[in-house]
Amino acid sequence: MPSLVELIYEAVVEPEGWRTVVQAMGDEFCANNVAITGFNSATGIADAVDTRRDTYYLDSFEAYWAKRNFLWNATLGMPVGSIFLFDTFISRDELKRVPIYAEWFQPQKLQLVLGAHLVTEGPWSVAVTLYRAETQPDFDAAAIARFEALLPHLQRAAQLRARLDGAQLGQADFRNMLDALDRAAVLVDRESRVTFANRAADRLFNDQLLSISRERQLSIVDPVQSRVLRRAIAECLDGDAPGAGASLAIRRPHGRPVTMLVSQLPPSRSVFAAPMALVLIDDPDHPSSAACRCDLLREAYGLTRAEIRLATALLDGRRLRDAADELGITFATARTHLARIFQKASVGSQAELIRLLFRSGFD
Repeated sequence: MPSLVELIYEAVVEPEGWRTVVQAMGDEFCANNVAITGFNSATGIADAVDTRRDTYYLDSFEAYWAKRNFLWNATLGMPVGSIFLFDTFISRDELKRVPIYAEWFQPQKLQLVLGAHLVTEGPWSVAVTLYRAETQPDFDAAAIARFEALLPHLQRAAQLRARLDGAQLGQADFRNMLDALDRAAVLVDRESRVTFANRAADRLFNDQLLSISRERQLSIVDPVQSRVLRRAIAECLDGDAPGAGASLAIRRPHGRPVTMLVSQLPPSRSVFAAPMALVLIDDPDHPSSAACRCDLLREAYGLTRAEIRLATALLDGRRLRDAADELGITFATARTHLARIFQKASVGSQAELIRLLFRSGFD
């Protein structure tokens, strides 16, 4: 049977393997629960791989207790890899009066803890925690020494998994969708490190308006504007909800300024994936492809001019009634056009139509 260290490194390339890791650690340390938890203290978003199966407590932690977890807040200031117990921060008598302990830890018999942070970046962190019931022996020096010996392997594996999970955002369908955009799009992490740039962004890199530094950070010609952009990215990823962000006007040596919109991507459900931001860039000096898009819609699906106008409006985010008003047609006529578009494109709903057009390369 593979050793625990071997299981840890196998889980880097096979994410489901982390469940095997936490189960093996539970057996190794006689723990009634082992959890590897990712948490963003700014957004309150949490996710875990653990041996616990009670969905009530899992849901209540994510919905309520994650932001109120004194243990996480107390450990965030510790160096990565530092080991902690409940006793590190609070006496056992005081611990029993803390709400999260009384209402969440104690009912699950998570009364003794041994843990450490594996990765920390701004408000985002991944920690491993082992729990025993108070009827079990405390984690002794021998258990702590074995845990300490495992930590370097867990840290390296967590860091590798975080890079792989972040890289997934630049692959497959998502990459193809971004490459189909007319607008330049760049994916960055909290430190403004670039993980993916689409083809439209390459033009701006070639024009030297944008660059990637030696540390792989997204940079602008003007160092002051680079700092403004990086601050906007960090603040965006520390925001309360996906989509939070900022709009920046970036000067260029020649031509009109470009506009950058920084948006937080919806969080990954992987405990190891750090928050990511999408930087969309509008270049007013780049000609629009609206006419080209109409030609492609006509050729691909045989749409009439009226149907193309409606499909384009929907693709640009208009509601059907608003699109009808904008195009000067009745709502009933718009519904008729939409039904014909559905038939020609072989789809059954407006959402399905939009997804089809995105996958086909229409932005």
